[in-house]
Order: sequence, then C-alpha cells, then structure tokens
Amino acid sequence: MLLDGTLHDVEKRLIFREGNWRVRTREVPELGPFGSRSEAIDALRRHVIACEAMPGLREGEAANRQQHSIVTCKLTCCQQCEDILALCPELLRTS
Repeated sequence: MLLDGTLHDVEKRLIFREGNWRVRTREVPELGPFGSRSEAIDALRRHVIACEAMPGLREGEAANRQQHSIVTCKLTCCQQCEDILALCPELLRTS
C-alpha cells in the first residue's frame, strides 16, 4: 500500500469468476469469494494492512523478510497466521 493509503496494482489482483470476486495476494493464492468488487477491494486493503503490521515488515527491514503464507505455513500454532486471520476472517474460506 502506498503512503497515501491507496493500493498498488488493484486491477491486476482482482478476479471475477463464477459470479464472485476474488483477490490474488502473495500470501494467499485467492481471497474470497466476495459478492461485490468493493467487498473484494476492502478485503485486499485489510489483508495488506495486516501484512504491513507484522514484525519485520517495517521500512528498512523489507528487503530481509521472507514472505509468509497461511497456505504453506507448517506450524500448528503460528502467530503470523493468527494475526492475518484475525483481521481478514474471510481467509478461512480459502485456507
């Protein structure tokens, strides 16, 4: 997300399939489904905010971080996954 709060490459991340909207992210292959485009964009915004709030993602540390994925995470009790799911409960539908 840019400093002014706008999302980067929103159109490239949106998918409309089978009457529903989905969003592509690095951490989750597809968020959704959502009934409207605006719901999908809101979910993307929450997802980006959650990811940016994680420790190690602050300015200067971004180059050293590894991407975290709730889909590929092997930990049975992962705080990063819990944080993402707390802010974006719709991810439970895709994980």
